[in-house]
Amino acid sequence: MAAADHPLARFGGRIPRRELSRHVQLVLTDRSDLTMGRECAVASPSTWRLADLSTKHAFLKDGVGWGGMPLHMIAQDIARGRWSCWTWTTCRAPVSS
Repeated sequence: MAAADHPLARFGGRIPRRELSRHVQLVLTDRSDLTMGRECAVASPSTWRLADLSTKHAFLKDGVGWGGMPLHMIAQDIARGRWSCWTWTTCRAPVSS
């Protein structure tokens, strides 16, 4: 998802991965060892890692980048047309040493 005025909002339906990779993706950082070596739902080589959802939400609202958010945090803004939403799936396996 991205703010309604973000460049990705002009796409209807599925957005090509090549296009997603041209924009900064905001990614929530997991500081635990549970996901060490894994990148889940990361589709852009250009990422900003954020430690909390409130900061990510604020950045998304300001049009800084794109990324996923829990529905309960954005449902009202979706209903008001403030977001452009789409689906993507990318999860790479853990990196082995």
